[in-house]
Amino acid sequence: MELKGKDVYRVQRPAGMSQEMIVSLFSLYQPVIGNNPVTLYMTLYSEGLHQRTLETHARLSALAGLSVEELERARIRLEEFKLAETYMEERAANNSYIYVLHAPLPVQAFLDTAWLKNAFVSAVGTKQAEITFTKYAAESLSFQNYRNVTRQLKHLPQDREYSTEVEYRRVRPAWSFSQDETAIRFDYEDFLSKVSRLVFPVELRTEENLRLIGQLATVYGISPDRMIILLKSAVDLETMTFHEEKLRFAAERAKTGTVEAKDPYDLPPVSFLQSKQNGVPVGMTARKILENLYVEKHFAPDVINIMIEYILQRSNNRLIPSFVDSIADEWARDGVVSREDAIRETKKPVRNAPAKKRVRPEYLDKLNEEYTEDATEEEKQRIEELMKQMEADSGKVHTC
Repeated sequence: MELKGKDVYRVQRPAGMSQEMIVSLFSLYQPVIGNNPVTLYMTLYSEGLHQRTLETHARLSALAGLSVEELERARIRLEEFKLAETYMEERAANNSYIYVLHAPLPVQAFLDTAWLKNAFVSAVGTKQAEITFTKYAAESLSFQNYRNVTRQLKHLPQDREYSTEVEYRRVRPAWSFSQDETAIRFDYEDFLSKVSRLVFPVELRTEENLRLIGQLATVYGISPDRMIILLKSAVDLETMTFHEEKLRFAAERAKTGTVEAKDPYDLPPVSFLQSKQNGVPVGMTARKILENLYVEKHFAPDVINIMIEYILQRSNNRLIPSFVDSIADEWARDGVVSREDAIRETKKPVRNAPAKKRVRPEYLDKLNEEYTEDATEEEKQRIEELMKQMEADSGKVHTC
């Protein structure tokens, strides 16, 4: 499919570019693959170091000094020499690409690979190749007059060709901001491809701000399109300031759209609770409770949904903040992190405190005996009524 300037891309690069890799790329690969592919490789690598958003190929073209057509030819050349892999997602407005860069082979590994070495000789000629080979010849022992007597194992391949092939069933940009971060369920790709820099400037797309956007979207079930609208109230372009509390306020009051899921526990917590309320919108207090469970308590959305269902069953369909906190703290102490953990927690026996047995105070029995000794039947009945009233009053004081 033809590459267009408006198509966007992200880069997955090697962990680091060593001096050995730079020497190999410019002194060995460049004569073979050409200048444009090397320019593209290094431009993608440098852009990938601090890429916080999707960029267009028009920008990549301007940075590399190559036309869009030259970019595509250079990319194919990188792929042929196993320096890059390309993944594409077709979209209505523009296509999205992920470029996976592979590290160049170290110098000696390049020279030990027959097809690469032959390609190098063909590119620079025998004379220049000999100079290069002598320049990078590794110091080693002389094997002259020695015969190789190594026992060959038949089940091992004898002449393995260099390959950097890695199985990528589905390559997706990682939006995990730390190892202990609760899973964020938000389509950053769609969001960043649509949001204008006039709405959300690149300078404000910090890790902290992007994390908050994902968290609020996960809890409240906010779509990328809806989040772009909410951002307008949180971004001050004049002072280039991002107001977290304004975005929280807007998210808390945003209407929850219809969200469908094959598994109800996969719903955003607000949508799940709304389904438990027969579609009635979730109130502000309950919304804050759900946000707290996700952002502060670090429970995953499906764990929160199971917890909410469990609490509603135990509390007559009410979400009492203190009761929710006590259950959340208990689950946290028990190490509940997955759906399976949560389900096991709900099956634990509930320990209720035994009901207090009311005991008639001794002094009331004594009074009853004293006053009914010589009393008439009418007086005895009256005394009994008074005793009952005194017992009731005594019980109230006793249980306070």
